[in-house]
Amino acid sequence: MIRVNAYRCSYCGKLFLTERGCVKHEEKYCNKSPCNIAACYSCKWYKETGQTTTITITGLPPLAGHEHEYEKTVHVNICLKYHNAKMFNSFHASEELIDDAENGGFRIMPTMEEGCLDYKKKENED
Repeated sequence: MIRVNAYRCSYCGKLFLTERGCVKHEEKYCNKSPCNIAACYSCKWYKETGQTTTITITGLPPLAGHEHEYEKTVHVNICLKYHNAKMFNSFHASEELIDDAENGGFRIMPTMEEGCLDYKKKENED
């Protein structure tokens, strides 16, 4: 048996052999980190519509060697406070997808860390 030093994610507890790997995970990939969780999901103004739409993206699709247009299906959810604005969760989205979503009329969901001036926590519906 070999003893090793490791680093643990402060949010989800995942272990990493390098500090750099752990920091990168916390900043970009951990779905429990406040810098990655969209505030909208726990806000009273957020509403799921159950609808989807297709966004046309110009860029490098996964596993492609050259740039061209391709389509991505996304869920259409709205913010009632912003006159039913279509909201887009940019977590794990490519820069091309984020740009094309914004150009298609979507607003990027703010993270818990960024905050939203109109955020109101949902009240329990029990």
